[in-house]
Amino acid sequence: MPRPRVAVVTPCFNAERYLTETVESVRNQSLRDWRLVVVDDGSSDGSGSIADDLASADHRVSAVHLERNAGVANARRVGAELAAADHLLFLDADDVLEPTMLEQTVAVLDRRPDLSAVYTGHRYIGPDGEDLGPEPGRWPWARCVATRFWVRMLPDGDPVTPFESIFVVAAMLPSFTLVRRSAYLATPGWDVALGQGCEDTDLFLHLALLGPIHHLPDRLVRYRRHPSQASQRIDLAVQYEKLFAKWLSLEGLDQAQQQLVSDADWFRTRRLVPARNLRSAFEHARSGDLPRAARLLAVATSSYSAQRPPPSLYGWRSSGSDATG
Repeated sequence: MPRPRVAVVTPCFNAERYLTETVESVRNQSLRDWRLVVVDDGSSDGSGSIADDLASADHRVSAVHLERNAGVANARRVGAELAAADHLLFLDADDVLEPTMLEQTVAVLDRRPDLSAVYTGHRYIGPDGEDLGPEPGRWPWARCVATRFWVRMLPDGDPVTPFESIFVVAAMLPSFTLVRRSAYLATPGWDVALGQGCEDTDLFLHLALLGPIHHLPDRLVRYRRHPSQASQRIDLAVQYEKLFAKWLSLEGLDQAQQQLVSDADWFRTRRLVPARNLRSAFEHARSGDLPRAARLLAVATSSYSAQRPPPSLYGWRSSGSDATG
C-alpha cells in the first residue's frame, strides 16, 4: 500500500469541545490522500473517547492514548514516529483547516523539492468560531528582515522566510506549516526538554538549516484563541531566552551555520529589539506616559547599530545593499 501524501498529527489534551471540528476540517480536505493520528496526551475529559469514535468512523483516522500528560512536544514526537507519509502537518486540536489547505501546500512542495517546509496565512477565531480579525497587540511585522539602516516586512509576493526572520519573530506555527517528512527526519525533532513555547520555532530553525522555508499568503487556517489554551499561560519572554541561549551554544553546527545563528542574533539585538522599543515608545508617548516613552527611547537608541548588516542576512541584500530602509 503506497504511503499517503500527508500525515496530520494532532496532539490533544482536554480538547473535547473542539476536536471533532478540527478532525472534520481534515476529512473535508480537497486532497483526499492523507492519514490523521490523534495523540491523546493523557486527557481527563472526553477527548480520548471522541478520538476513538472519530477513528471508528474513518479508517484514515487513528487514535493513540498516552498514559499521562507529557506535553505537546512529546505528543507531536510520538505522532510523527507513527506517521509514514511524504509530508507532515502538526495540527493543534482546536484549529481548523480551510478545505484546500493540504492541496495548496502539497503543490508548493511538489513544485519546489528544495524546500523543507511551507506555511500559510491564517485568520484568528474565538471560542465559538467568531472572526477576531488581526490579533490584538501583536508585533505587526511578521516576516521582518534587515534593510541597510532599519527593518522592513517582506511583501506577500516574496515567499522566502529567511533564517533570521524565523529566529526573531517565529511567525510560523505548527498548524499552518506543512513539513517535508524527509527534512523532519534529518532534524533532532521536537525538543521535549525545551518546554512549550518556542519548541515550534526550535524545530523550524533546524528545518531552515536544511532547506528554504516559503510562505503562502492565502489564509488557509483558522487559528483559535480561547482562555483555556495552553499558550495563554506561557511566559514567552522566558521561553525566548531559553531558545536563544540554546541556539547560541548549540553543538554540531558547521562554521557556516554558526555564523548564520550569530548574524541572526545580531539582527535581533541590534535591529529588531530597537525597532520594537521605538514603537512602544511612540505608543506610550501618544497615551501621555512620557517618562516611560523616554526610557524606551533610550533603550532603543543604546541597542541600535548603524553598522552594515552581516552579509548572510537576506532582507537588505534582496532590496539592494544600499537600501536605506
